[in-house]
Amino acid sequence: MTLTIDQNLSTVQLTVEDGVWSYVWNTTRESLGLHQITITTPKNISDERFILLLDAIPPSLSIETPVDGAILEHGILTISGYSSDNHAIDHVEITLDNQTRQASGTTTWSLSWDTSVFPLGGHIISIKAVDTQGLISIKACSFVLNESDHTWNPQIN
Repeated sequence: MTLTIDQNLSTVQLTVEDGVWSYVWNTTRESLGLHQITITTPKNISDERFILLLDAIPPSLSIETPVDGAILEHGILTISGYSSDNHAIDHVEITLDNQTRQASGTTTWSLSWDTSVFPLGGHIISIKAVDTQGLISIKACSFVLNESDHTWNPQIN
């Protein structure tokens, strides 16, 4: 028996035992989408099947700056990091206190944000990496905006 994938000229010879054959197809480097699989017997009888390869692996994501829990002053905050995917990253979104902007870059990304319009205190940054299949990964970190020489103490009510 021979197995042909996408009418490729190279075929795979299969061993049949008790009328059963099997083949392990490593699809890591295959393109996403529809693929034609053809099995042909020694008597030239063929059977075709179509297999749809989908991406089920979300992108990976890491935040380089700011570090989680950082204490910062008002000014320009550079938010940066890295993302990767088994196919490709489409875009990276950064949300700071419910305001969302798109980062510059995809695998190495960054965004400069003027924090002077935000109040002193705790803030959360959420980063979302979106791959070309629409799969997402989200990471978050928090930071505190502080003034020079200002001490933060717990508030007891």
